[in-house]
Amino acid sequence: MPKSKFLLIVGVSGVGKNSIIRELQKIDSRFAYIQPETTRPPRRTNDDKIFVTEAEYKKKEANGGYIFSNHVYGAYYGTPKDAIFDSFERELLPVLDFIIEPVDAVRKAVNNRLFVVYVTPPSLAVLKERLDKDNRDHDGSRLEVATKELEKYHNHEYDKKIDMHIVSHNDKTPQIAQAIYDAYVNSFS
Repeated sequence: MPKSKFLLIVGVSGVGKNSIIRELQKIDSRFAYIQPETTRPPRRTNDDKIFVTEAEYKKKEANGGYIFSNHVYGAYYGTPKDAIFDSFERELLPVLDFIIEPVDAVRKAVNNRLFVVYVTPPSLAVLKERLDKDNRDHDGSRLEVATKELEKYHNHEYDKKIDMHIVSHNDKTPQIAQAIYDAYVNSFS
C-alpha cells in the first residue's frame, strides 16, 4: 500500500484552495507543498511559486522536468516532477492547488498515486467577492472562466476525475481541511 498520494486541491480561481492547504499543513506537518514554477511576475501576497525566466522554464520543460505544463493568464506554470517523487520517497504528503482539465495526465504521471478534491464556492456571488477582494480579476476573465468550469462541474463532466467534492465556506476552512484530510488518509488503504 502507498504511504501517501499526491493530493490535488482543485477548483476555480478564488475558491480558497491555498487556505485549505495551509490548514492541512496545520493538521499534519508531513504535507509538502509542491511549489509550481512560473514565468509570471511575483505578487505581493503570493509566495508559494518558484519564479523562473521563460528560458529556464522552456529548458526544464524540454528535459521532461514537469509532470504538467500550462500556459494561462499570460504565463507558464509547471508542476516539477522531482519534487513529487522526492516527497513520496521521504514519506511526505505532497499537495498542490491545481486545475481540473489535466488531472488524468497527472494521475498517469504519478502511477495512479493521486487523490483529487474538487472545491466549489458556495455561490458565484461569493466567488466574485473573493476575486474582487485582491483585484485578481480586474477584467472579469477569471470569473468568466470559473463560470464555464462550474457549469461543466454541475453537469457532472468531471465526476470521473474527482475523488471528493466539497464546498468552501469562508468561516469553515478548518472543518473543510479536516474532512479532506480524513478522506485522503483513508484512501491509502
